[in-house]
Amino acid sequence: MSAGAASANLAYTFPTRYPATALAAPADIYLRARENTGVAADGVTSARAVAATSLEAGVTVTSGRFQLANNYGSELNAAPVMARVQYWDGIRFVNSTTDQKTTISALDVMRSNCKKNLQTGNSCIPLTLNTPASPLVVDGALRLTLTAPGRGKTGSVDLNINSSTSPWLPSTAARIGVGVYKAGPVIYLRENY
Repeated sequence: MSAGAASANLAYTFPTRYPATALAAPADIYLRARENTGVAADGVTSARAVAATSLEAGVTVTSGRFQLANNYGSELNAAPVMARVQYWDGIRFVNSTTDQKTTISALDVMRSNCKKNLQTGNSCIPLTLNTPASPLVVDGALRLTLTAPGRGKTGSVDLNINSSTSPWLPSTAARIGVGVYKAGPVIYLRENY
């Protein structure tokens, strides 16, 4: 401590990480400041005699994830991909509409498992994202756009967000199908009563 200010690195570990068979429910954590004992120590602490009047910072820690939505469309049009920040409330994943700060790099969006004409050799053809270099999550949502691969480039690709830059938000995978569903003749049946 120097001039009344101190810094420390704190770590809290949930019993399990996503993806896991049993996720941990949210946990409330409170921080208590207490002066180390010593010759000049005068016992300063944030704890008060009446616990309700204590001035201790609290934070809720949750298990979270990026949830990416599947999509399909024409190989001639860009494909929007919705990513949502979610947290485990103890029963199910809930959208975190208060997240306004999380950013990722466009380079963190990984492409894999390319099928049909989206594959060249053992890898995916170059598919780019038409998004800012560092897209920002707004109200817990992030809209990514996969550029159109072009005429004849049909198939599917899996997208996920590399969690090495945000290990607290591992990603689900989204399957993006392009040009897979063809428009064709539609037969309408009328019900007779």
